[in-house]
Amino acid sequence: MPNPDIQLSGTFISEALADEMIETNLLSAINVRKAVIDSREIMPGDLFVAMRGTKHNGHAFVEEAIKRGAAAILIDEESSKPQQHSFILVRDSLTALQRLGSEWRKQITTKVLAITGSVGKTTTKNIAGEIFSNYENTSWNKNNYNNEISVPLCLLETPASSKLAIIEMGMYKIGEIDFLCKVAKPDIGIVLNVGPTHLSRAGSLENIQLAKSELPRSLPEDGHSILNFDDPLVWQMRQVTKSNILGFSAAGNTKADVTATDIEVASDRRIAFNIRYKSENTRFSIELSGTHLVENVIAVISSGIAMGYTTEQISQTMENMIFSDRIVRTDIPGGITILNDTYNSQPKSLEAALRVLDSSAGSRIALLGDMLELGSVSKAEHITAGIHAASTVDHLVTIGSESRVLAQTAKEYGLTSVEMVNSNREAIDALLEMIDFGDTVLIKGSHSLELDEIASVLISKLKSRSHEKDKAL
Repeated sequence: MPNPDIQLSGTFISEALADEMIETNLLSAINVRKAVIDSREIMPGDLFVAMRGTKHNGHAFVEEAIKRGAAAILIDEESSKPQQHSFILVRDSLTALQRLGSEWRKQITTKVLAITGSVGKTTTKNIAGEIFSNYENTSWNKNNYNNEISVPLCLLETPASSKLAIIEMGMYKIGEIDFLCKVAKPDIGIVLNVGPTHLSRAGSLENIQLAKSELPRSLPEDGHSILNFDDPLVWQMRQVTKSNILGFSAAGNTKADVTATDIEVASDRRIAFNIRYKSENTRFSIELSGTHLVENVIAVISSGIAMGYTTEQISQTMENMIFSDRIVRTDIPGGITILNDTYNSQPKSLEAALRVLDSSAGSRIALLGDMLELGSVSKAEHITAGIHAASTVDHLVTIGSESRVLAQTAKEYGLTSVEMVNSNREAIDALLEMIDFGDTVLIKGSHSLELDEIASVLISKLKSRSHEKDKAL
């Protein structure tokens, strides 16, 4: 995890920003812990970087940052210069932040593992961080920090003493990952998958593939590309890199370098599987929230092999660890389980969530919202999701205009209990009518639909209902 004692000297900051700086009163002797862009997260000793966002202008919070203990302020609006406090006035705050991250990367000898893919980046990063921190000083941020702002922030959270930094890389269009690689200079890169996430912005699946391929393309000859053998669009990327290549397969394909076979689900929620690498065949037994996470785990195992760890060593480390994706499980008295997966929704993650629901006890109830930013394939993907839902749930509620076709398809494929609603209030009422003791409820949809509010209200009402029933008894 990020080291709170990291210090960036005033001299380093001044030299790194020499080409961007307009004016400063920063003393060379000053030290800052790390860079922060949210004034609410400022801790004493931090550097506050004031940036203009879509909703707020960080320059409006300079005084708040100072009150919270910011050691210095980085701004690009002269009118925001603080009185009697250390500041750096630059031409552009974002460019300055990126320059700081890039220059800090040059200062440290830390190995960088970068992870990209349409689905599963944050989960894979956190699994990798939990595992490799057992072996060496490892730095990673648990949030979904993966863009031109947050990647430099992650680098600036990485102390020089770290042996490994794990960085997530996302994209909306071609060229963005290439830029992130120029800043972070990764040694190892994992590409998980290529899917229609952000298709409406990228334009085509081929453009997404090209954008994701910028990671292996950027790696040095002595680096390692960890590529998903099961995804043809990922495996083709081996043709664009000069680095060493390890292909992994969670589908048991023995032509891959690292292969997962004999996947079994135990009653105690443990997933067991074999990992075959060269002549080795190692048994893994891990507590996972679903078999879909085997793909994330085997990608991490493959990167561990690239770093010199044995599969037996990794297996022993993982044995007593618990890994999960973004599904938050809440167990309510009376045997009701809520699976809150409202961070995002895309075809692959929805299919995985439905598989988790399918293996659950009691009646299987799903509230599914729109999958957004799918562009021209949106209707087809919602139809496919409806087919999956028809075979994995007992009761379906959908919310959002895109999900109406999902509901209609589920009906056509034999699901009789289907309800389409137009508001969060209607969704809560519909679910409360359906849910009985012993049931499992999945709530999933794109983050902008704010289905997390439904999950919070539903959990509160179900707990109250359970309490009232206990009092009646």
